[in-house]
Amino acid sequence: MEAPLGVDRVNVLGVGVSALNMNEAVDTLLKARSQGHVGYVCVTGVHGVIESQRDPGLKQIHNESLLTVPDGMPLVWMGKEQGFGHMGRVYGPDLMLRVCEATSGRGESDPSTSAPDSLSPETRGASRSFTHFLYGATEEVLGKLKENLESRFPGVQMVGTYAPPFRPLTEGEELELQKIVSKCNPDFFWVGLSTPKQEKFMASHSRAADGSLESGTPLDCGIMLGVGAAFDFHAGGLKDAPAWIKNSGLQWFYRLCQEPRRLWRRYLDIVPRFLFLGFIQLLGIKKYEIR
Repeated sequence: MEAPLGVDRVNVLGVGVSALNMNEAVDTLLKARSQGHVGYVCVTGVHGVIESQRDPGLKQIHNESLLTVPDGMPLVWMGKEQGFGHMGRVYGPDLMLRVCEATSGRGESDPSTSAPDSLSPETRGASRSFTHFLYGATEEVLGKLKENLESRFPGVQMVGTYAPPFRPLTEGEELELQKIVSKCNPDFFWVGLSTPKQEKFMASHSRAADGSLESGTPLDCGIMLGVGAAFDFHAGGLKDAPAWIKNSGLQWFYRLCQEPRRLWRRYLDIVPRFLFLGFIQLLGIKKYEIR
């Protein structure tokens, strides 16, 4: 399956996961925005794939995105088994740092967060003027997040923030958000909610491929990206896992140890379910279609 940006997709239980790695993801996003693309990007792991088995609407959201990047190693392993050997993990918090660094005036000298060398001079030049908006969490978290990103990447343009209530927005709040976003018209709109809230928010608030604002409650922005707990990590509220845990596919266990009361039911369900369904898909016992 090929996505709107020309990136092949891997079939993971009927969810089309973009077959790329971190460098390719950053490269694709910057090029897409420099060419005027709008839409949303799902940063999806095992949790999102399993939730999509229960919710056909969520699966459709994943499959109609600009990109649905592999946030977890199990999705990468599934891709490699299907012949996409170049796939690598596109971890949401790291993706946020990489895009912020690439769109800042200077940024860090750390090669792990530098912009891809494959970018053309035109794209590199355009990316320096790209702007960002932060949506999610609380006012306190957003303030600290904005401060940390601006300190870490001098020159990055954080043009607005919005901390939504822990409930659906009212009609008045929707209008307020539309006015705020329209005023600053950000290139990258970062959404820090949980799955599936962030995916459904993006699908209902992103502009159509032609840039129109005629249906639903779209926001006047460029590319939306749902990065979940990235806000808490970069604001300093949660400690990220070491690299070896991320690469081993055990980050879910690290997160469980951090927030056992909130996450134990989730992981008790999704981990064995994904292992079983992924195994029977790879064996060809059950076939899934990407619709």
